Amino acid sequence: MDIFGSDRFFNAETFKNFRQLTPPVREHVARVYRTVFNAALCAVLACALQNRWPQLLPLSPGMSMLAGGLTLWGLSPQRSSLSTRYRLLMLLAALEGYGVGPLIQYAAGVDQALVLQALIATALVFGSFSIAALSGQRRSYLYLGGYLLSALSVLTMLSLWALVWGMAEWNWTLQLYGGLLLFAGFVVFDTQMIIERAFAGDRDHVQHSLELWVDLFAIFVRVVMTLLRSQERRERDRRQREK
Repeated sequence: MDIFGSDRFFNAETFKNFRQLTPPVREHVARVYRTVFNAALCAVLACALQNRWPQLLPLSPGMSMLAGGLTLWGLSPQRSSLSTRYRLLMLLAALEGYGVGPLIQYAAGVDQALVLQALIATALVFGSFSIAALSGQRRSYLYLGGYLLSALSVLTMLSLWALVWGMAEWNWTLQLYGGLLLFAGFVVFDTQMIIERAFAGDRDHVQHSLELWVDLFAIFVRVVMTLLRSQERRERDRRQREK
């Protein structure tokens, strides 16, 4: 049995399952995805700004992480109004886009088509897993939460291990590909959690958008690094054959 329900996903009846969502819940979900899209636009603009004028806002990676952490702290519903938190979410997305700018610049230097490939691949992964969650039976994927959080704990501990003992090749591979699968799974889980919260009356679209934005951004970064790794391996193999 496919835990992600592929037998159900590739079926014409799949898309009729959206009818299980009431109109208010559908409107909330649509608002969440519009907010995620706006956050993605802010990240793209900030990344382009960093690549075009890197001296305009000379933030080091550490400063970007600190600013992002403070922004994330301000996104708590207890600390700010909904409109303020919406602006903070856009700021957080812009800071993350600015921070990933050097990676995107390096990827474009390796292969100009690589960034576009990463964007398309990320959109396909995020869209496919979102549709699987939206069209699946209610609560059918919530059991994944325990597995996903356990896997996230393992990857976090391995990251801390790497800080002390260095990043081994097997650890890097697991962080890259395991992290990609992990956050793809979180897209499914978080989407169904958003739906259940909306049915329960929780219509905080900023908080819900933040959860999906974290998944989307994590997937994109890992897709870029995966494509870079594949491209560099092909280039290395080509040079060895030419010797």
